[in-house]
Amino acid sequence: MQTSCGYGVPLFTDLPEEGTNGAKLRLQDRKTLGHWASQQVEKGVLDQYRAKNNARSLDGLGGMKVARRHRGEILLLGDVEIWFKRVLQQWDAMLLGAFLAIIAFVFLPSVRHRYAIQL
Repeated sequence: MQTSCGYGVPLFTDLPEEGTNGAKLRLQDRKTLGHWASQQVEKGVLDQYRAKNNARSLDGLGGMKVARRHRGEILLLGDVEIWFKRVLQQWDAMLLGAFLAIIAFVFLPSVRHRYAIQL
């Protein structure tokens, strides 16, 4: 967990705080994310890492704009492509809704009478 999504999760410690006599539970940085990022910056590879891993989300839609820009993507065209992908991913839900509405109007007489639709 610490080496993946736990990078930014702080630790609970019982270290004494300044000016107190006893230990008090508090949060402490892990320092792993900052340490890793500073190493990537020193090596000059953070932009390549972002371009490779953050330009697209898990579902294939657009990710971080800085990563997309670093890959050479024209953001306006990419945003239009992403919009079309989002709309196309919703067609199945829209078709299901239309199908259920037709079934309700055909088979439920109370719905037909309420909206005064003659079939």
